[in-house]
Amino acid sequence: MRQHSNQTQIEVLRSRVAFFRSLLPTATLPLVLGFLPFTGAGVHGDTVYLKNGSSIDGVFIGKHEGHVILQIGNLGKMEFPEEEVVTIEKNARTGPINRKRSDKKKEEENPLEKLEELKKSRKKLVEKSSQEAAPIDPALESEIQALVYDLTRQRSTKRHRAEKKLSAIGKPVIPYLLPVTSHPSELTRIAAFRILKKYPDFSAAEAGIQGLTDSNRFARKLAWETLQEISGKRWVFPWDDSASARDRQRAKARWLDWWSEEKARIEQTRAKHEMQD
Repeated sequence: MRQHSNQTQIEVLRSRVAFFRSLLPTATLPLVLGFLPFTGAGVHGDTVYLKNGSSIDGVFIGKHEGHVILQIGNLGKMEFPEEEVVTIEKNARTGPINRKRSDKKKEEENPLEKLEELKKSRKKLVEKSSQEAAPIDPALESEIQALVYDLTRQRSTKRHRAEKKLSAIGKPVIPYLLPVTSHPSELTRIAAFRILKKYPDFSAAEAGIQGLTDSNRFARKLAWETLQEISGKRWVFPWDDSASARDRQRAKARWLDWWSEEKARIEQTRAKHEMQD
């Protein structure tokens, strides 16, 4: 039994080596092999890095007819054209898991309490967005501006470094990121929305709505997820290329209606604060 298991692991390893040989230059192969498992101990996962700057966690299964196949948690399989894949990294991230109904039932035992928490969170966001932005230190402002510029550069190392540092700075970067959500480079737009998603703020709502019809599907997906974080809404949006532009415009109209109502609410909150002052 153990011998059969070891043989299976060897076959899996051989198939992965063959995949990397076909995908990458020979000189790069020793670096990539460092990510491959050489023991069967523990749960392993893979992260597929794509040329558009995105990354997807799961378990690499193999390739078929020019496509890389990845098992995403227990949600299903995804295929990516080989020419879009930069590399596959070994780690412990196997992708999102669809929780059991019993787990969801526990969360829904007190729906009124959950609704109240959502209202409080939303109220804080509205009140914070209604206030004037706090003055920023000139040195920090200069650093942010330089990092945002690096985010627009073609060299990937500059972009990745800038994205990491901007993410670490946090909410002060939001006003400086909003203009680059419409930058000509799709990699820049994707990076900007990745950061904005981490720090949901009503000031980014309009940029998120415009991003719903971005020419790049991953930028559309991140714009939609940013709006979800800002609003607390979990509306479905057809971000993938398989959906039609008409479907996206229809779904975008729903977000435009939501934002129209929220803007009116923000103005009311701002007026209330001014009267109290």
